[in-house]
Amino acid sequence: MMSTPPAPTASDLQNTGVASQLVTPTPDTAPQWIEADVNRVSVGVWQPSGWTMDNNDGLLLAEHAMSIGTGEPLGGAMIYIFVPEVDHLEIAPSNEGNFAMSVLEQVATNPEHTGRDVAVSAPTAFQWGDHAAAYYLITSAQGFKSMVIGISLPNDHERLVVINVTMPATQSDHMRQMLPRVLHELTINGVELNSAGLNVLPDPLAFPQYPQT
Repeated sequence: MMSTPPAPTASDLQNTGVASQLVTPTPDTAPQWIEADVNRVSVGVWQPSGWTMDNNDGLLLAEHAMSIGTGEPLGGAMIYIFVPEVDHLEIAPSNEGNFAMSVLEQVATNPEHTGRDVAVSAPTAFQWGDHAAAYYLITSAQGFKSMVIGISLPNDHERLVVINVTMPATQSDHMRQMLPRVLHELTINGVELNSAGLNVLPDPLAFPQYPQT
């Protein structure tokens, strides 16, 4: 069943450019509420005005920033929300434990998941409303920085929602301020995760150095 979209209160989504020297195209369309059912989990989020969306195997939101001087496309943020398969991971079920933290601890140390030319931070647990969560940070040799957030589902030790946020390293200082705006009123199985839950994240985000020393 599709959950009812929340009332539009996301006027700040009209402009979420990642740096002052960039401008994000904002056509005369209001932010759109989008949902997808992935691996038996319903996920909903606002698509900011001027961003593109794809709902194949999750929700992919892409910002297309452009240079004020040349009008040419630059980087911008990419946010991928999905529900991965975790059957291959050896995780002991626990009612008290943080399932997302358990998954990310295994993933963050496995180059098959993170890639090989990257520096990865240790996962950190936090609470996002009623959902136990965790995150880790990535700096790649290709000039990108990413944040991976895992969100546990209450009473479910088989699935979790993952949010992968990637930006060019030159724009990543703005990731922390952007997240609460774009993830405003995110819903999982019809339950809203208040973006105020992200206030516990460090500001600025402490991305690891690449190469690691």
